[in-house]
Amino acid sequence: MSGIKIATLCCNNVMTSAGLLAEHGQSFLIETPEASILFDAGQTDVAVRNAAKLGKDLSKTDFVVLSHGHYDHAGGLLALLDVAKNFKLVVHPDAFDEKLAMTPNGMMPIGISKEIVDKLAAAGVERIETTEPFEVVPGVSTTGEVPSANDFEKIEPMLMVRRADGAPAPDPLRDDLSLIVKSEKKSALLLGCAHRGIISHIERAASVSGVEKFDAVVGGMHLERAAQPQIDVTVAALKKYGVSSIVPSHCTGPRATAALMAAFPNSALPNFVAYSLSV
Repeated sequence: MSGIKIATLCCNNVMTSAGLLAEHGQSFLIETPEASILFDAGQTDVAVRNAAKLGKDLSKTDFVVLSHGHYDHAGGLLALLDVAKNFKLVVHPDAFDEKLAMTPNGMMPIGISKEIVDKLAAAGVERIETTEPFEVVPGVSTTGEVPSANDFEKIEPMLMVRRADGAPAPDPLRDDLSLIVKSEKKSALLLGCAHRGIISHIERAASVSGVEKFDAVVGGMHLERAAQPQIDVTVAALKKYGVSSIVPSHCTGPRATAALMAAFPNSALPNFVAYSLSV
């Protein structure tokens, strides 16, 4: 499989004044000879609006893959459903759990809204719910659930989920997955938030895909609130993977992004709306 194009439709920053928008969210468009795939949808209508500015026709979307069930990755489904009706949704079943964030002012909802669930159902969107790796089309597949690969990557304790008895509990984020894109010669790993840890995601992706070295790792690495020692350990661990291009985004945070650019001066670049690569 060759000729796969990847473009960032939504992330936290832009590097051009061409009318493009940024928001706290993330969305990638993957175009293959067989299908048009959206990996996450951003928080609002920003991904849809940016796609129009970039000349990308989201009405032809065949699949949407959700990295996990948080609002900043799934909220944009509302706007997408206004322009695309015939896509299939690939998602872990836990993504639809009631997800919460523990804040000083109490529990804040951060999951997929009932409005989105109802609109998906009304549109007749087929949900492909799976915990396992899933081939979307040739050359594009999910990691499925990501097991922990080390003892230094931890899920933030502020992230919670509503239990069946109504009480909040720590969210294990079993729905946290990433997307593997590969051709005969190149490969890329797209991250949503990597709540379970970027190193764990790389290890899982390598295990299920057989890719020994990813040419690009792009997306959220969830180090924004990480202590400096964890950032240092993560950066050191990344060096052994020989990634040609590291493109931190979204929830990676400025300190971790700076550390990555210092450690990989010739291969690290912050993600931005309209960033693109071919695999």
